[in-house]
Amino acid sequence: PGRVRVAISLRPRNAEELAADADFADCVELQPELKRLKLRKNNWDSDTYEFDEVLTEFASQKRVYEVVAKPSVPDGYNG
Repeated sequence: PGRVRVAISLRPRNAEELAADADFADCVELQPELKRLKLRKNNWDSDTYEFDEVLTEFASQKRVYEVVAKPSVPDGYNG
């Protein structure tokens, strides 16, 4: 049996966040090339998580499908 793959995608900022010029960079750092997400608690402390795929807020729906859903479609959910 295969293993469960885990992917994360940072959503684009919504209209309210754009209007407020909100920025996630001070608390969320995506490292797609390393397949990591770093959550900063403060200037000195952070937690790092690793995933099978890390997609930025600029990832298209096609890209999300290609890396998340497409690999499992031929085998079906239960293989």
